[in-house]
Order: sequence, then C-alpha cells, then structure tokens
Amino acid sequence: MIQTGTFWIVVAGSLLLFWLTPRAIRYGLLAVVSWLYVFWFTVHLYVDSGVGNAFVIPMLTVWVALFYWLAPKVVANPKKVKWITPVLILCVLFVLICFKYVAPVLQVLAGDSLALRIALPMGISYYTFKLIHYAVEVGRGNIKQRSLQQFACYMFLFPVFTAGPIERYDHFQNNLESHWSAQMTAEGVMRIMSGLIKQFVIAKMILRPQLQSYTTADAVLARLDELPTYAMWGYCILTYLIAYMDFSAYSDIAIGVSRLFGIRIMENFNWPILASNIGEFWKRWHMTLAGWCQAYVYLPMIGLTRNPYVAVYSTFLVMGLWHAGSTVWVMWGLYHATLVTMYLQWLKFRRKRKWRSTDRFWVRVPAIGLTFVVVSIGAALTSNYPDGNGYDALRMLAKLATINLPEW
Repeated sequence: MIQTGTFWIVVAGSLLLFWLTPRAIRYGLLAVVSWLYVFWFTVHLYVDSGVGNAFVIPMLTVWVALFYWLAPKVVANPKKVKWITPVLILCVLFVLICFKYVAPVLQVLAGDSLALRIALPMGISYYTFKLIHYAVEVGRGNIKQRSLQQFACYMFLFPVFTAGPIERYDHFQNNLESHWSAQMTAEGVMRIMSGLIKQFVIAKMILRPQLQSYTTADAVLARLDELPTYAMWGYCILTYLIAYMDFSAYSDIAIGVSRLFGIRIMENFNWPILASNIGEFWKRWHMTLAGWCQAYVYLPMIGLTRNPYVAVYSTFLVMGLWHAGSTVWVMWGLYHATLVTMYLQWLKFRRKRKWRSTDRFWVRVPAIGLTFVVVSIGAALTSNYPDGNGYDALRMLAKLATINLPEW
C-alpha cells in the first residue's frame, strides 16, 4: 500500500486537515479518511487483480459496531451477559477461520475457482486480533474510557491497517498528542525515512541482487540437487534478512506516518538480528504479535495446564497459523517452539549448576551468531510459501545438511 502514490497523497492531504480540525472531532475525521482510503484501496485491488475481497471494509464496519456496542454490556451486567465476550470472540474467529483456513482446503479439494470466490480479505488477521484484544480488555474492565470515533480510528487507521503493528487500544488512547509539535513531526519524518531506506536501499538494491538467479523458492527447488550447500545457506540467510528489512520497513513507515498525526504506535522490531538467544529474539521480533500471543494464548494456557511447554507450543502454533493456514507455517511455528523449549531447558540446566549469566563480549558475539543461524534456518520452511508444500520445505532443510531428498 505504501508503494502507491495515492497513499502519500492521502497522507499529505489528510495531515493538514487533521491538525486544522477541532480536537473533539479530529479522530472521527481520521477514521472517516482511513475508512474511505482503505475501502477504495481494497476495491481497486480487487478490480485490478482479483486479490482480496471488495467487501472487507463494510464487513469490518459491522464488526466494529457490534464490538463497540456489545462488549461494554459485560461490564454493566457481568452475571447476566458474561456470555457476550466469548460469543463475540468465537464469531470473529469463525470468520477468520472460514476465510483464512477453509479457503486453502477448498482450493485443494475443489480447485482455484471456488477458492477465489472466498479470497482472503486484506488485513483480516490484524483486525481480528485487535477486536479480540478489545473485547477481552473491556470485559476485564481494563478499558474504561471509550469513544466511538477513537475506536473507529484505532481499527481503520490506514498506515497500520494491512501490516500492523498490532496496536493495543489502551496504548493507542494513552498516546494521542493534543497539539502539533515540530519534534513530533521530525520523529515521524525520520522514522519514515528509515523505513524507506530499509526497503528500497538495503532490501531492494543491496540484498535482493545477491540472490542472483535464485530469487524464488521455485528457482531453488528446480536446481536443488546441483545447488552447493553453501549457496543454500546463503539463500536462507538472505531470505531472512530481506524479510526482516521489508517487514521492519513497513512497521517504521506505519509508525512514522501515525506519528505525523500525533499517534505513537507500539514498536514492532528492536534489532532482532542482534539477539543473543532465541528468547531474546522473540522479545525483539514482531513484538506486538508476540505480546498479543503471550497475553491471550501463553498465559491462559499456563493457567489451564500448568505446563510451560504446552503453553509454548500452543503459542507458536497460533503464531504460525496467524500467518497462514499452511503446512509450512505450522512447521515454522513448531520449529520455533522447539527452539524456545530447548532454550528453557538450557536455562534450567544453567540454574541448577549456578552458572552465572554473562554478557561478556567473547560470549555474546558467538551467541548472536548462533541465534542468527538458527533463525535463518527457519527461512527454509517458509520461503516457498504460498506455492510450496511441507515436503519442499523439508528438502530445503535437508540441503542445509548436504542431504539431497528426492522430489515427490
């Protein structure tokens, strides 16, 4: 979305109008602008390429109205209508499952034509998680100040609509600037520039050319038997770095544009390539998704099972399925869950022997390198999405160990 000139025209035009509008209706105006732009974008995208669904915004508008109206009723009558929160969550999850997970199954069983009729709405995972967060926190009484125009702005805010971060409503409310300031604008512009440099200079001009003829997983798989092992490692590392630069660039631009409107959005990345262990990596990578899953999957599973390992695997399974209803993303989730489980076992082993935790340079640097390598291996699992399958991912993993698995 940020690659279109229309996006930047809307940013420039709405920015002046936003700060000239009285504060009482300012966020209502931004909600309307966001609604109109995202609606235009989804329709335009669907008409031009058949991607997504043209009715995603009207559908989301209904969900926003239902959640805003029904969720607070639990607080007013907790004994009589406590069923409202789970019903709202189950309903919105049912919609997510139908679009994101039933469609791939139908594509296999009935062909592309049927699957295209229920094409995935743009941004469905993001707004589903935001709605669930809102319903749960309102039901718990943690969100007391409610405003329809702010909630609509929170849900439709166009810089973050398609690629996050997964903002918390309480954080959104508590980080709204009432007056324009030069410092705020400078912060926003610098963050936008950072994102543009990451995406167009580092990812596009420096990293992607290093892939040479192996720009896609299909190209790698077609010549996998003759591909040197070191080239497979290079492909995985470059794929990981490109994904990081692209995704963090989108987050930087979304955070920067939101900052121009006086909104401080949650951070999504904190240099995960410098993490010295897999636990630290998940405190630095896609932090809003990790935080959401910790609050609404990991902690409830801990309370239910009293088993941290069941909670870890459940959390990463949700993370994998959040990306896509695909075998490769399930494998990716299980892979990272296993890495985190191994790390927890290592911490337990170290505590028993009373080994001191050290941040010395000669320990931290190799640890950063090891973490970087194991995360890069995970790129072999997902680089062939959406066209590849689980066995193709296993073939690429095996190649990293100099093993050539036969084609299936």
